[in-house]
Amino acid sequence: MLNGAKYEGCSLENVDYTISNIVICKTDMGKKLYMIEEYPDYEYIAVYSAWDGSIYHKVQD
Repeated sequence: MLNGAKYEGCSLENVDYTISNIVICKTDMGKKLYMIEEYPDYEYIAVYSAWDGSIYHKVQD
């Protein structure tokens, strides 16, 4: 959850996007959440640990 919104893993394979250097926050487990420049409303976010990264999409209620 981020600001009360739920997220689930997804793929942006066929879409051009740029992961910004803006860290939204850090999790208790050491992962960093980054803003994706094309989605400043945080519809999609990038989540990275020291060894891998994933893209997450906001779940609509």
